[in-house]
Amino acid sequence: MDNLNREPHYDYQVGLSLFSRLAEVSVEEGKYEEAFNYQKSYIDVFEKAFNSDKLDKTKQLELKFERELQNQKLMRLRLEGEKKEQQIKLMKALNDRQHQLVENLKLNELNRTQQLKVLQLERDKKEQDLHLSRLENTQRLQELDVSKKKIAFKSRMNSIYICLFISCLVVIVLLFYAYWQRSNALKQREHLHQLEIEKNNQQHAIESLTAMLAGEEKERTRLARDLHDGLGGLLSSTKLGLSELNKATLEKTSVKEGIDRSIDLLDGAVDELRRLAHNLMPDLIVKYGLKETLRDYASRMSQVTCVVECEFLQFESTLSTEQEISLYRIIQELVNNALKHASASNILIQLSSHNKRLHITIEDDGKGFDIKSVDLQHAAGMHNVRSRLSFLNGEMKLISDHGLGTTIELEIPMV
Repeated sequence: MDNLNREPHYDYQVGLSLFSRLAEVSVEEGKYEEAFNYQKSYIDVFEKAFNSDKLDKTKQLELKFERELQNQKLMRLRLEGEKKEQQIKLMKALNDRQHQLVENLKLNELNRTQQLKVLQLERDKKEQDLHLSRLENTQRLQELDVSKKKIAFKSRMNSIYICLFISCLVVIVLLFYAYWQRSNALKQREHLHQLEIEKNNQQHAIESLTAMLAGEEKERTRLARDLHDGLGGLLSSTKLGLSELNKATLEKTSVKEGIDRSIDLLDGAVDELRRLAHNLMPDLIVKYGLKETLRDYASRMSQVTCVVECEFLQFESTLSTEQEISLYRIIQELVNNALKHASASNILIQLSSHNKRLHITIEDDGKGFDIKSVDLQHAAGMHNVRSRLSFLNGEMKLISDHGLGTTIELEIPMV
């Protein structure tokens, strides 16, 4: 290259072509530094050519336009040189990266080789462990056979012991069962005997209560008839005598007024006597039954300050006359208590029958009372009510509170 530069008639175009071709060949061969040097020589030759043309004054006018073109070409060449220089640097960087990748591949291959060696060692270790485990399994199987033989022997002995124990237990259970059966039989006999005694006592109590109620009703009947026939007739005769005497003494006003007062008093006594006789022996039950008797009783007991009403809801009575009389006495006692103590404005008697059971409700709107503060067990009226309910096999429920009135519910079987 230096020889070409020393020639007097150096052709710059040949030098430019030569350096350009050499730079391209060096790039193709991967010699990026030589290509970079050839590119620099190309630029130097181009500058010398440009400077030699500048010194030639005879061609200044002719080459003025060409200089501009060459300046532009020089700029383009410089830009291309810089671009090629960058490409050379980029290629060099790529070459370095490829070298790095090759080194990485070598390292990966080395790591894989080492991993294979480690895996080989692990496989050898597992084979050794497997061999040891086989030996241990063989030893365990032998020990298991020995233990099975021991267990079989113990099992036979346990079976013998269990059979003996079960036999003894069966004998004990049989003896205990026989003793238990005998004890139960004795207890059942004693219980049956006790039940029979209680049944006889209950039967005796029922018979006594029935006899007492029957005697009470007979006494009531006798007393009612004596009052009605004896005292009632006597009062009626007295009233008739006074009436005749009143007619004979019409002129004497004072005597007439006294006789009128006596007649009024006798009328009240006769009415009270009839009411007592009717209450003592309600003949309407025998003649017309409980339903009509209660309606008559409600109408007779109604007053100006307290109205007594009687309602029947699907009511069909299958009770005997004695049972109806007892039930009438119960209702009579409860209504009388309400009239005396409740200060009520309305009293309702309601009867209904369902599933062969009679339901009676006696309700008032009176002042009520605290059930816990009143001893109903020892009250004479409630004692009679409970005695008659016991005779009828009935039940009673009482609901009351201050200011809320009182409700009494009765339930009696109609069998």
